[in-house]
Amino acid sequence: MQDWNIQFFDVHVSRLGSHSSKWDKPNQDNILPFSVADMDFHSPPAILASLSNNIRHGVFGYSYVPEDYFNSIINWFSRRHNCNISREWLVYAPGVDYSISSIIKNISSKGDEIIIQEPVYNMFDSCIKNTGRNVLVNKLIYRNNAYYIDFEDLEIKTARESCKAIIFCNPHNPIGRVWSEDEISLLGDICFRHGVVVISDESYCDMVFGENKHIPFQYHKKNMQFNSVICFSPGKSFNISGIKQGGIIINDSYLREKVKDTIEKEFFNDVSIFAISSLIAAYNESEWWLDNVKIYIYRNYQFLRKYIGRYLPKCKIVELQGTYLAWVDVSNTGFNGDQILHLLKTKVGITVNSGSIYGDSGIFFIRVNLACRYSVLKEAVRRLKYMDY
Repeated sequence: MQDWNIQFFDVHVSRLGSHSSKWDKPNQDNILPFSVADMDFHSPPAILASLSNNIRHGVFGYSYVPEDYFNSIINWFSRRHNCNISREWLVYAPGVDYSISSIIKNISSKGDEIIIQEPVYNMFDSCIKNTGRNVLVNKLIYRNNAYYIDFEDLEIKTARESCKAIIFCNPHNPIGRVWSEDEISLLGDICFRHGVVVISDESYCDMVFGENKHIPFQYHKKNMQFNSVICFSPGKSFNISGIKQGGIIINDSYLREKVKDTIEKEFFNDVSIFAISSLIAAYNESEWWLDNVKIYIYRNYQFLRKYIGRYLPKCKIVELQGTYLAWVDVSNTGFNGDQILHLLKTKVGITVNSGSIYGDSGIFFIRVNLACRYSVLKEAVRRLKYMDY
C-alpha cells in the first residue's frame, strides 16, 4: 500500500446510526463530539479485508486462539519495541479491562489496597472497587504544565501491609505522558522492594510521538519480570476497540496459571473469530497504516495547541507524548472541567470529557480526543471563537 498517504484520513466516515458511543447519544444534533477514546477513521485495509473474509465464509461458530495469534504478538513486540517475549508468557484476554480485573482477583483479597496514579483512566477505579478491593491514590505531581510521579509518596504507600499492587498506565491516559526509563526503573525498584505487583496497562504503547519511546515494563530489569504483568491490545492503535482482543504478558508461571484459570472460569476465554482475525491483520499487515495515522493525529495536536492559545488563552495543553488525547488545563478560566464541558456544549456545540471523571486532581482539566478528521477539528476551533466565559 505504498500509494497511501495521510490525506486518506480526511475521508468523511459518518458514524451516525452505527450505535457509536460517541456519535449516537440522544440530543446531539449539531454537536461535535471529542469524548470517547476511539478514532473516527476507517480501520486499516488489511483488517477490513480479513473481517470481510470471515463474513463471506458465513459460519460463525465457536473459535479457539491459534498460534498465529500469539506469533503475531511476539513478532510485533520484537520488531516494534525490541522486546523478546516467550510464547509461554502469553495469555489470551478479550481486552485490557478484563485483564486487569482478572489479575487483581489473583494477587489480592477483598479489602486489600491497589494503587492508582490520578488523574488516570476511570476504569481502574471501577476494576478495583468491583472486585471488592480498596483504591489507594498516589497522586501525580503537576508542575509547570507537566506531570511527574511522586516517588516519596509511592514509597510510603507501597510499604503498607494491605497494599498488594499498583496499576501503572504507560502511556498515561488521560495526561498523555510517556514514562522515561529512569522513572520506570525507580517505580519498579520501589514496588519490588515492598512486594507490590505492577499491573502495567500499555493500551497505547504504539501511539507514541516524537523522540519519546515506549518501554515495556517487564523488560527493563530482570527483577521486574517476576513482579509485574503487561496488559495490552491493538484496539486503540488500530481503531478496533469494539472488537475485544488483546493479551497479558506474565513471566511468573504460578501467577500465569492462576490468571488463565480465572479467565477460563469466567468465560473470558471464549474468543470471537473477528478478534483473532483483526489482531493478526493489525500486527502483521498494518504497521504502515499506524505510522501514517500517528502523523495525522500529531498534526491535529499541533493545530489545536496553536489555536487554543489564540481563542482560549487562559487554557493550556499539556505536552502530548503518547495516546491521542489532549489534556487541557482550564484552571485559569475561573471554571472547573465540568463547567467548561457545559459551556462548550451549550454555547458552541462541542463535547469533551471533563477531567473530574479521572479523579479529584483532574477537576480543572478537560480531555479532547484528537483522532478525528482535520476538518472536524478545524470546525471545532472555528466555534471556539464564539466561546464566551
